[in-house]
This record gives sequence, structure tokens and C-alpha cells, in this order.
Amino acid sequence: MQILMKNVAAQTSYLILEEGDRIFVEAMTYLENDDLVWQRGTPVKSELQLPISIINYVKKTKQTVVLSSDDIPESVFARDLYLIKNQPKSVLCNPILHQGNFMGWLYLENNLASGAFTAERLEVLKILSSQVAISLKNAKLYEDIANTNLSLRQEIIKRQKVEEVLREDEARLAQFLEAVPIGIFVADASGKPYYANQTAQQILGKGVITQASASQLTQVYEVYVSGTQQLYPTDEQPILQALEGKSITVDNISICKKDKFIP
Repeated sequence: MQILMKNVAAQTSYLILEEGDRIFVEAMTYLENDDLVWQRGTPVKSELQLPISIINYVKKTKQTVVLSSDDIPESVFARDLYLIKNQPKSVLCNPILHQGNFMGWLYLENNLASGAFTAERLEVLKILSSQVAISLKNAKLYEDIANTNLSLRQEIIKRQKVEEVLREDEARLAQFLEAVPIGIFVADASGKPYYANQTAQQILGKGVITQASASQLTQVYEVYVSGTQQLYPTDEQPILQALEGKSITVDNISICKKDKFIP
């Protein structure tokens, strides 16, 4: 902003942006006793803060407005409350464009001389304005990246908390199942062994063999039809019946454990 003021002979400069339907001054720089003073601005809430008619015109047309004190009374902006109250000698409002897209305004004033913003200075302003547009675009990209990273971090933290709760729930469930005095054997959705409490492992004589497929369960765990040497039919296994949504009770299963059959 200071470079801009020095190159185009402005006494006051505003970088104006919008967010939704709200207009706000992102930055304002002005001369005070020949020193440049910079300050962060505020939302534009009154027509006495800035020439709203000029600002609206520039946004609509994407064209630069340059006025001297002699031009204002005969212009379409003659009834603007800000211009009537402050009566600036020279006014310049330039659209900030990036690849044709409107991004904001640069509004400049000079109250010492009428016609201060010459054609040559306007060309300099347009060059500087393009740099401002690039800076704003980059700032928006950095902000979007920062927001994305923040969202990802929040999502990771949320998932970690959910996983922690699930682990705690699984631990409590496992503790409960281990205390149950009956054998409990659990298979996953494909029929592969997933969990067996200690009682079930003692009955089976084996732990959880996760590599075993549903069709291999009777062979791996040596499950037979009671009173015979015949492996229990795969398609009649209670586990596979349960996976099909059926509730089933059988009493014709025996498990071979160290050459002994356990009904």
C-alpha cells in the first residue's frame, strides 16, 4: 500500500474486499505530517465511510473511475453522501481483477490537488493492482490450504478418539466373554475364525486359526457328526447357517481332541 501511494500521488488509500454481501476495509494507509501511517480497517457500515456509489459502479462494470473536484458535480456520483460531505479534490477507484474475476477495490484520494491522478499514474496503478490481485489470490490459496490441513487434523483427532472408544469397548467385551463359563466362537462375515474365548479354545484344543476358510472349519477343528468318523457337512455348519440369518440349534456335533470325541 505504501509503494502504491508513493507512485500514484495519493494521500489516502484503501484496500477494500468483500465477504458475501459484506464490504470491509482490509487495509488503509494515509499521509500524516508527511509520514505514511498504516492501519487495519473495519467493515463499511455507513455511506459516509466511503463513496458507495463509486464502489458499486466499479464492481458492476469492472472499470476504473477517475474524478477531479470539477468532475464530481456533473457526474452520476454527484449525490453520493460521502463525496458531498468530504469534497475530495481527486478520486480514483480501481477494480482488483485476477484472470477477469473481481476480487476487490483500490480506492485512492488526494485532497491537495484536483486532477492528481494522471493517465501516467493510472498506468502505474494498474500494474501495481495486478500484483495486489496475485497477492490476494495467493493469500486465499494459503488460507484454503491451512483450513484444509486444520480440517484434516481435526478429522484425524476425531477418528483417533473413535478408535480409542472402540478399543475400550472391545476390551470390555473381551473381558466379559472370557468370564462366560461356556465356549464362544466367533467368525467374521466370510466365515473365517475371528475370536474364541478361553473356554472355546480349551474345548477345541486349538486357538483362533484366522487362515482357515469357512469350508475348512470342520477339517481344521476336527468337527464330526456325532457317533461317526464323518466330518460335519460344510453347508450344515451352524456358523454358516447363522451367516445366512438363520437361528439354529444342533446336538449332533462331536469334536475330536487327542483321539477322543467330545460331544
